[in-house]
Amino acid sequence: MKCLVLAFLFVSLQGSINSPKAGYKSGEQSQQSTKQKQTVATPAPSQASANTPDQNAQRTKDQSQNNEVKVTALPREIEIKTAKDAIDKTVLGCTIVLTFIGIAGTVVAVKTLFAIKRQADIMEEHREKLEQLASAAGKNADAALLNARSVILSERARLIAEMEPLPKEYQEGSALRVVCRLTNVGRTPLWITVKGEQKDILERNEFPPPTYPIFREGKVTRFQGKGAILAPKGSLIVLFYLLIGEPRPVYCGDKSLWIYGFVEYRDTFDALHEMRYCFCYFPQLGGSDPATSGFYMEGPPVYNQEIDVEQTKAQ
Repeated sequence: MKCLVLAFLFVSLQGSINSPKAGYKSGEQSQQSTKQKQTVATPAPSQASANTPDQNAQRTKDQSQNNEVKVTALPREIEIKTAKDAIDKTVLGCTIVLTFIGIAGTVVAVKTLFAIKRQADIMEEHREKLEQLASAAGKNADAALLNARSVILSERARLIAEMEPLPKEYQEGSALRVVCRLTNVGRTPLWITVKGEQKDILERNEFPPPTYPIFREGKVTRFQGKGAILAPKGSLIVLFYLLIGEPRPVYCGDKSLWIYGFVEYRDTFDALHEMRYCFCYFPQLGGSDPATSGFYMEGPPVYNQEIDVEQTKAQ
């Protein structure tokens, strides 16, 4: 709107300036034509017939001289004064106001940008501090977890299996008892929930199957309630029997005696574990040193290990 008003005023001023100049030019032309008419002299008719050719030539020369136009004076310069009306003053005032508003808005915008930049820097510093705190908290949590695990491992109940040695001699025609002792070597009690055991007499170079077997119901014992408690350094006896005729090939080394089983128990931290054990009896092999005979831990790896039952089920 402001631009349209300024354009209209400029066109009006141009028209008013050009109009006096045009009047000035037309007046000047009329004055020049009047002077020309007054300067030119008309010859008398009575003298035309009496003039000689020389006189006619002289007259033609004088007429050409009288036809010359001479400018003796110029009009004074016309002064034009532009009048300022209310619209011009309003436009000027609005322009000044808008200029100051624009400058003020620019200053405010620059200050706002600097404030936003400072706020962003502060937020970035806070983010870095929070990341450092989170990292430190994570490290502290990991250290606390490791400490708790170390305490649990040092304090929780742990079950091991041991075989009692067989007697040096056996009586023909009688059964032989084999004893496996399960002992809590931890610092806290445990509760046995399920146990299973198996005795196998195999050929001399034969081994149990590589995969862990599924025990028959007659070989598995399940305890009622929370289970059978076993105090620290307490033991549970598991008995096996060699029937009549079975001890002789075992003592002679013709057969291999395998004793294996498992015990499922809960520790004082309510974690469920399964301990597996497997032993094989080795005779003296013809020697006289009793140290060469006895039960030794043998068998595939899955027969001798301890499993976290809950973690295994989750996987």
